[in-house]
Amino acid sequence: MKKYSLAWLGSMPVAACLLMGNLAQAEQRSFTPQAGTWVVSAEVNGKPGRGLAIDVQEDTFFMQVYNYKANGEATFHTALGELKGNTVTAPLTHYEGGHYFGSGPLTAHEAGNAGDVTITFTSGLRGTVQFPGEETVAIERFLAGSSDDAFSPGNATAMRDGQNARWLAVDGDSIAVIWGSKLLKTAEGKYQLKLSPITYKPFFLGSNEPLFLGKNLTYDCQYSGSGAQGYDCTRSDSQAPANFMPKISFRYAAADVTGTVITDASTGKTIRLMGNMLANGAVPGSVIPGQCISTTLQTFVPGDNCNGSRMPVNGTWVVADELNGKPGRGISLDVQNNIAVLQIFDYLNTGASTFHMGSGSYGQSSMDIDLFRYGGGRYFGGPARSGSVVEDAGAVQIDLQGAPSLAEAMIQFPGEGPKKMVRMGLTSQSSPEESLLGDWHMIFRGEKSGSILTTVSLDRVVDSVVSNKSGNVKCLFQSVAERQVSCKFYSSGAAPQEMGSVSFVYNGTSPASGSVIKIKDRKGNLLGV
Repeated sequence: MKKYSLAWLGSMPVAACLLMGNLAQAEQRSFTPQAGTWVVSAEVNGKPGRGLAIDVQEDTFFMQVYNYKANGEATFHTALGELKGNTVTAPLTHYEGGHYFGSGPLTAHEAGNAGDVTITFTSGLRGTVQFPGEETVAIERFLAGSSDDAFSPGNATAMRDGQNARWLAVDGDSIAVIWGSKLLKTAEGKYQLKLSPITYKPFFLGSNEPLFLGKNLTYDCQYSGSGAQGYDCTRSDSQAPANFMPKISFRYAAADVTGTVITDASTGKTIRLMGNMLANGAVPGSVIPGQCISTTLQTFVPGDNCNGSRMPVNGTWVVADELNGKPGRGISLDVQNNIAVLQIFDYLNTGASTFHMGSGSYGQSSMDIDLFRYGGGRYFGGPARSGSVVEDAGAVQIDLQGAPSLAEAMIQFPGEGPKKMVRMGLTSQSSPEESLLGDWHMIFRGEKSGSILTTVSLDRVVDSVVSNKSGNVKCLFQSVAERQVSCKFYSSGAAPQEMGSVSFVYNGTSPASGSVIKIKDRKGNLLGV
């Protein structure tokens, strides 16, 4: 049986191979559910309970549910299925016999299933779930900490350059505007937002039109520390007519940006805002590629971290040497702001499945988190009840400091030595090059042509070269091991000339840098919440 690669790092579980080998083109989504910890909204009460570790890549949905048996013992179930539009229905599978902390290699086996679960997403941060024997209830992304924490007085030096992100305004199915955004906190404690439209030379691909020409815009913002924990901003500059984009509301959710823009005060038209964090502080290579202009607090882009803390890709992770196509233990890693939330889906020495969970501070690309096992919580179809701690299992250490990408790290479980762990890829890619397929926004730079901005659909791979239909853009991996990608932009005509190039690090699962951002996956799904 063919086994597809996990972000070209290892073998996929057999069930995933069977699923993806039969996937048809599903309805395209206008968002992608954010990977990480989700919770049942009505069950959030500050006490231990059950939760969902969700991961969506292209049209493949994978979920690990930490919950309980009727006798109160902790357990977990997994669900693997195809998202059809915004909905997925999949069986909840139960396992036994796998790795426990300190054990040697053990292979788990299926031990039945609890029935089907149905999830419908209404956005990248909200949805509904129906577990077996229960009514449909609301679920939401669990958000830890606050993006405002980065502006604490102790971070003043690292945060001189503010919170930097790449923003896209989406009007229907099209990208209307692309900005570089910078959120600053003044000495008086007030917030100021600066939007810089990205400039370009008039070279376009096919029928693409210029995205935006305009002035830098400035907004005065108010922060709300409750509810959506976001920013409400009103334009304060005189660079454009007063009724042009007068108000913006946005929030950061892990590495994503989401919000709305009022485009015209006279009509009240509102369009959607989405984007990705680049750095809290200076963006590595934003001025001189490969160099840092100052230190930074946190960076969300692969490569040089400007001495800041490297933020990992959230979602499902696995121990690299346990990737053998058979059931094993899993890891859900969720780092938001300076807080890490971790679930380990594993087993006891009796063979029974269980889960361990912990949270703690994340700094300087590493974490040391105490893990606890719980009991007494809610089971499928059972009444509402909260769990409690039954065992302190010891601490786990995770370190990204020396990893070549944000999708690799070292982990040390209690009673075990350090091991490499990797972000689990769920897509049926037969080569690293296929991870580049999809819609991108890119800024090419050339000695004579200056900066060339365009949106390009990379839709084919020929002899390890990824290109668009017209061949104006060609990309290839300079180093697969180091995730180094180089893309070149060519002029049209019988003798195409290289007009510009861009190089970046891409790990297959996250936007790459300030010069490139992946907008849609190869199935046409918009990558944003």
